[in-house]
Amino acid sequence: VVKTGDMVKDGVESIKEPIKEVENTATTGYNEIKKNYTDIRNNIENSLSTIQKVKNAVVSVSKNVVATIKTVATEVKDASKVVFGSISDASSNIKNVVKDGYNEINETIQSAYGSHEKDSNNLENNDDMIPVLA
Repeated sequence: VVKTGDMVKDGVESIKEPIKEVENTATTGYNEIKKNYTDIRNNIENSLSTIQKVKNAVVSVSKNVVATIKTVATEVKDASKVVFGSISDASSNIKNVVKDGYNEINETIQSAYGSHEKDSNNLENNDDMIPVLA
């Protein structure tokens, strides 16, 4: 019985050390899991922060692009109005010049025709002409 008691005592003693190691191993494992979890969470948060910055930058650039396009469109629209106005004014000016020129030429022809008609009926003004008798 004494031998059996010693064997049981030795058996219990031999189990105590591995039980302590299991506790240490479990604690160490838990601490490593906790550390890895914290690292993973921090990496995700940092990634989300970076993603948010990129998203904000894209939105900002997009807004700037849209604003630039609107500005260019407005400038093109305004410039086209100026060009249209200039062409319209030039067209009106050309029309007026042609009309005035036509009227002036017409008046000159009418005036010359009227003068010539008066002169042709007056023999004194036809020094170089020989009247033809019919």
